[in-house]
Amino acid sequence: MKGRYKIGLVLTLAFWMTVQVNAQQPDGLSKGSLQEQFDYLVNESSRYQNYKVVPQTWLNTFWTNVQDSLRAQQGTLKQNEITMKVQKDDIEEFKKEEETLNEEITTLKNAKNSLSLLGIPMDKAVYHVLVWTIIAALAVGLVFFLGRFRYANTVTRQKKKDNAELQEKVDQLRKRMLEKEQELRRQLQDEINKRLG
Repeated sequence: MKGRYKIGLVLTLAFWMTVQVNAQQPDGLSKGSLQEQFDYLVNESSRYQNYKVVPQTWLNTFWTNVQDSLRAQQGTLKQNEITMKVQKDDIEEFKKEEETLNEEITTLKNAKNSLSLLGIPMDKAVYHVLVWTIIAALAVGLVFFLGRFRYANTVTRQKKKDNAELQEKVDQLRKRMLEKEQELRRQLQDEINKRLG
């Protein structure tokens, strides 16, 4: 029986303590924002002349809530500072990556727009001008040498023709000279024969 009495006494004390705690901390101080809790303190506290009488437990509860809110705000502030630092580091890293990518893009553009000719780096436009200049010079040279060849060929043909005509004239002259010589020999032989005979 004594055990049941002790258990009953403990349960009764626990019930009264719970009621006491609930009575000391009204719902207005356990819910809402700090402004709402402060308004609750001002509106629900009793008056004495021109003063407000606020129960000490309410002030302690409100002060605890203020400290909790401050701690939460400080935690949020620290978390925001950490987040900002991480984001700032990320931004710096992205800027470095952007610079690296821009340098690579510039290098690729330069590589695309230039090439190496005999180990000499040059712009593609300069290369095209150089190649077309060489092609034009070769074409002009080809036309010049073709013209010279045709001229030389024409001159050679004319010289061959002239040479053939001269050769024919020389042959005719030889033939006539040979005929004259033969005729002169016959005449000489006839004269020799006449004198001898």
